[in-house]
Amino acid sequence: MQKQPLSYLVIGTADCRYCVAAKNLLNECKLAYDEEVITMAEAKERGYETVPQIFYGPNYVGGYTELHARLSKTHMLF
Repeated sequence: MQKQPLSYLVIGTADCRYCVAAKNLLNECKLAYDEEVITMAEAKERGYETVPQIFYGPNYVGGYTELHARLSKTHMLF
């Protein structure tokens, strides 16, 4: 049985500009991602102070800034 490749998960609100920027960045790099749209109240319940919250498989990446830095380090951004 073949393992499924890891993908990103972007958790954010519908009106978050950094959530949109993170998804645009992943699209630009042609990287697969799933999206979970929540409210800020739900984010606070989960212990998130800000959105987006981004994961790569089970690994926590951070927010937009950390995603950008990660992709820059791996040469996905030119």
